[in-house]
Amino acid sequence: MHYQEFVPGAELRPYVRAYWKLKGAGGAPQDIFPDGSMEAVFHFGEPFAGQGRALLVGQMLEATRVRPGGRVEAWGVRFRAGGVSAFLDVPQTELTNRITGLADVWPSLARAFEARRFDEVDRALRDGLRVRRDERVLQVLGALDSEPGLSLDELATASNMSARHFRRRALQAAGVGPKTLARLARFRTALRISESVRTLAHLAVEAGYADHAHMVRDFRQFAGAPPTETVCSLTGITRVFVRFSQDAGAESGLC
Repeated sequence: MHYQEFVPGAELRPYVRAYWKLKGAGGAPQDIFPDGSMEAVFHFGEPFAGQGRALLVGQMLEATRVRPGGRVEAWGVRFRAGGVSAFLDVPQTELTNRITGLADVWPSLARAFEARRFDEVDRALRDGLRVRRDERVLQVLGALDSEPGLSLDELATASNMSARHFRRRALQAAGVGPKTLARLARFRTALRISESVRTLAHLAVEAGYADHAHMVRDFRQFAGAPPTETVCSLTGITRVFVRFSQDAGAESGLC
């Protein structure tokens, strides 16, 4: 698989992590793990079995099994936590754990993909930016990218809100609550650093987990398997979307 990322325009970076392309041959069914990001995906090649050509992938809370049949050529927009709410006036909780036809909920973005140019996608997103009242919430949620161990109370304090009020606003903006986003951030971190550690205890500490048991719980929920089994079976599309790179990398010391 050949994977590339592209940086969005400056105005969109608070809401969009990256644009990406994935090309390659189809193969066996593979899992894509949740990572705290919603994505818009357009298939220029053969869509994965059971999927349409253009998709909006909500906040997923479990692994998604994909079946790439023939030639793969997918383009995507990876949003930051809550980023989609900057464009779509749709309750984000309605999109959680769902894959929706992009043209049904966001026709202007589906049309922009047709041009096969990310500058057209960028323009469509800029044209669709709405006046927001949750900017501070999104900024605070963004802190989980670098500090996934932040507590709900710490996040609420940073946003100048009560914990209850912040949780409600975060749920509206991101489709899941801040505690779930923090769990997804730790899980994402654990997967990405797994090549550089040799013990599960070290992995739990480096990823920000309170203890080994909490890490195992998250792997079982988000990956459907315990940590060692998950890390040692990363191949193909699964590996690409964990590493955000086509580089095969080194085998984990856990294997």
